[in-house]
Amino acid sequence: MKKTLLFIFFSFIFFIPAPTSAATLSLRAVPSLAGIGKIVEITVLLNSNVSVNAFSGTLHFSKKTLTPITTSDGNSIISMWITRPKITTGAITFAGATPGGFLGKNGVLFKVLFKTKTLTPTKLFLTGVHILRNDGVGTKEKVTLVPINLKITTQPTANFKVPSDTFPPEPFTVVLGHSLSLFKGKYYLAFSTVDKNSGIDYYEATETRLPPWLVAPVWKRVTSPYVIHNQHLTSDISIKVFDRAGNERTSVFPRRHLLSNDEWLLLGSILLSIGLAVLWRKYRTKSHHHPII
Repeated sequence: MKKTLLFIFFSFIFFIPAPTSAATLSLRAVPSLAGIGKIVEITVLLNSNVSVNAFSGTLHFSKKTLTPITTSDGNSIISMWITRPKITTGAITFAGATPGGFLGKNGVLFKVLFKTKTLTPTKLFLTGVHILRNDGVGTKEKVTLVPINLKITTQPTANFKVPSDTFPPEPFTVVLGHSLSLFKGKYYLAFSTVDKNSGIDYYEATETRLPPWLVAPVWKRVTSPYVIHNQHLTSDISIKVFDRAGNERTSVFPRRHLLSNDEWLLLGSILLSIGLAVLWRKYRTKSHHHPII
């Protein structure tokens, strides 16, 4: 009986499936067989059977074989970018987060458009990948990385066509922030949005106290968080976002105060001076019409 129990125990241990990674990052090429001198789209895809919410890593490619054209985070599961996919020599780095986490298959992290240069087959692969679980403590998840061997031919299966995008980015809210531990205690604005088609390109901001029909606003490129120039909060601040197709959307953070403390003091001084001048004028006029005898 004892031997039978031991046999069952060890059989149970040996037949338990070995633990595998819950997350897999893979690469997909469209078209799968690229043409020489043509465009190919590479998508970084995530499969995960546990909820994960933070991602970072580097996508490597051969600069002798491929010329990167642009990256796109359209329809990405990542809504908060720490490092939006950035093209460098032979690599694209990225880091971002997904509040609430992602669990499922074929979650798009980002896409890259390349133009092929030679007929040489080339390998694209990921390194330095870190994925964290959505468990409240950021437990590091084991990840399986699946590279792709891209074949280039004079007779491709199809040519990639960049889809048209006529829709602006999603509506977004601008939030005022203030912390003594950030930006030397200065007020700042936080904002973020997504574009489900071509992806977010950049943001612009302008601060103005006068109507736009009176003074043309001056726009400058910014990122979130944006430290407000007018710390008195007496300006309307407009944040404009552009997608990679040139579509745009604007959100306005209205001024919190009409005048600054110094301006209220100056205005009060002016009004007081005017009031005293009026009273003095009335007094002088009264004295002129009623001379003392």
